[in-house]
Amino acid sequence: MTNQQVQPAPRLLAHSRPAPVVASKPAPPVIAPTPDRHSARTDLPVALALVGDTLVILLSQALAFWLRFRSGWFAVDPMAGPILFLEYMRLIIVGTTLLLFTFAHLRVYYARNLINFHEASTAILQGTAVWVFAFLAISLALDFQPPISRLFALLSYVGCVALLLPWRWAYSRILQQEGTIRHFRRRVLFVGWNRDADRMADAISKDRHHLYEIVGCVTSPTGVFQTQPPRHTTQLGNYPELSEILERQKVDVVVLTDLRLVMEEVVSLANLCERQYVDFKVVPAYFPLAMTKLHLETISSVPILGALPVENENTLLRGLKIAHR
Repeated sequence: MTNQQVQPAPRLLAHSRPAPVVASKPAPPVIAPTPDRHSARTDLPVALALVGDTLVILLSQALAFWLRFRSGWFAVDPMAGPILFLEYMRLIIVGTTLLLFTFAHLRVYYARNLINFHEASTAILQGTAVWVFAFLAISLALDFQPPISRLFALLSYVGCVALLLPWRWAYSRILQQEGTIRHFRRRVLFVGWNRDADRMADAISKDRHHLYEIVGCVTSPTGVFQTQPPRHTTQLGNYPELSEILERQKVDVVVLTDLRLVMEEVVSLANLCERQYVDFKVVPAYFPLAMTKLHLETISSVPILGALPVENENTLLRGLKIAHR
C-alpha cells in the first residue's frame, strides 16, 4: 500500500469568512425641499430698490462733481490743471459700490425696511455717515489719481442723503398699497394655541404695515390646544398632517406655542421646518424671564442661551451680595 501524503485543508482567512446577514433598516423617505416662496415674492421689489438706489447714488456723485469743479461756486487750484469727469469715474464707481455694501450690511434691502420708511431712513442716515469717512480712507489708501477732493466727498454725502430719502419714501408708499404689500406678507401657522398666540395675532391685526398673515393653526403633538383659538382663526387639522398642511397652505413661518412638548418633539418639528424651508419660531413663554435679558453667547465655541447680568448694579450692592455669600 502506497502511503499518500494527505494535504491539510486550507485555512480560511479571517477576512474571507462570510459576513453574518444583518437585516438592514429601510431608508427613510426623502422629502424634496420646498423652494423659499417668500424670497421669490420679494426678489423683484428688492432688485428694483437696489437699481433705484444705484442710480440715485451715481446721480448724487455726478451732481457733487459738477458743484465742486464746474459750477464756479468753489475755488479750484489752477496749478492742478483741468479735472475731467472720466478721471473721477473710478472714484464714483468705488464710492457707489462701497455705499451699496454698507446698506446691505445695515439690512436696508430687507423686506420690512423696504416698506417701513422710518427704519429705512434711519439705516440710510447711519450708512451714509459711515460711508463718507470710509470713502475718503479707501481712496487715499489706494492712491487714486487725481486724488479725491474732501469737498467732493462732503457734497456727495449731502447729495446722497438729499436724494435717497425722497426716493425711498416714494417707493415705500408704493409698496404699502394693499395690492403690493400682500406679496411681502409671510404666511404664519401656529402649532398649538395659547395666550401668547392670542397676543401675537392681536398685534399683527393692529399693525398697519404688518408683514405677516395668519393662515390658521393645528393641534400640537399632544392633540389638544392649551386655549381655544378664536373663531376667526382657521383650525387646519391635526399635527400628524402638518407636512401636507405646510405645502398646501404655502406656509412661510411656523410658531410653536405648546410648552408641554418634550425635547424630541421640538427637534422633530424644527427638522421638518428645515426640510420644508419654513422658518421655525418659539413663543417667548418658553423662557420665563425678562425677554430683554436673553442673549446668545458661546463657551469654548459651544453656543448657549443665557440671561444677561443686571447692568445697573452699583458697586456697593455687589459688595453686599458677596459679603452675604
